[in-house]
Amino acid sequence: MSGATEVVTGYPASAFFADQRFWSDRIHPADRDRVFELYEEAVRTGRDYGFEYRFRSSDDRICWMRGNAQALRRDVASATGARRLRRH
Repeated sequence: MSGATEVVTGYPASAFFADQRFWSDRIHPADRDRVFELYEEAVRTGRDYGFEYRFRSSDDRICWMRGNAQALRRDVASATGARRLRRH
């Protein structure tokens, strides 16, 4: 996560980790399905994906964010989940 997260979004970085839905609830509705599809694709294929999406800041501005979905691998052959990385 970028060190500028709080400056860009108005939320402290800790808020993103305290509640699983905090981040996803603030993704622009028109981008939400596509973002989740990319995470699912990362898990299914084991590939990493980069994408841009709109995010609602603490003062209700729309910010453009850059995200990455990285497959989490248990071993060389299988992906078990994905993690999200955000940059502004």
